[in-house]
Amino acid sequence: MDDIKTNADKIELLISQIDQLADQLEESAIEKANGKSNYSKVMGLTILKLKNGLIKEFEGQEIKGLTAGERQTIAEAICYKEEFDKESSENLYKALITKIEARKAQMNGYQSINKVLQ
Repeated sequence: MDDIKTNADKIELLISQIDQLADQLEESAIEKANGKSNYSKVMGLTILKLKNGLIKEFEGQEIKGLTAGERQTIAEAICYKEEFDKESSENLYKALITKIEARKAQMNGYQSINKVLQ
């Protein structure tokens, strides 16, 4: 009987962890969306500023006569912080989903054990 109780406690704990992770998922999804939209906005503005000659240097290096492809590459370099934020928020979102899936797999295992114990 102890084994059934211990197993049931483990299932309850996993359910609680899944609930907590699911609560975090909504906030993480918003952060992910904000990171993507902010990056797109900053990139667009940076490309326009490069094209119009409003940004004349980067990291002490003069900028002039860039092709469209070069502007894209330089804009990405200039916006590295926003890209980091975007990538970080996307990876945290994916990590939460992975954690939820792992907890669900554990719970399924304990539920299977529980059926055998009964």
